[in-house]
Amino acid sequence: MKIPKYIEQALQQRGKAAWELMKADTIVSDFIMKNNIDVADYDYLTGCEMYTNPNESANRIREAILNTEKQ
Repeated sequence: MKIPKYIEQALQQRGKAAWELMKADTIVSDFIMKNNIDVADYDYLTGCEMYTNPNESANRIREAILNTEKQ
């Protein structure tokens, strides 16, 4: 079977998006760990919420950062 063009494009797009997500998650996760931010593990370090509920996950991280006192 020949791979349809739209499937090939979708596979390439999916791979590119995954790499971009991993890069962004590394930045966020490093910040969380460096600053001892109290965030549930499902919201960072490739946690499932960044895939299944990305907006709420981001909001929980924002709230946790804002509620953390500077050290």
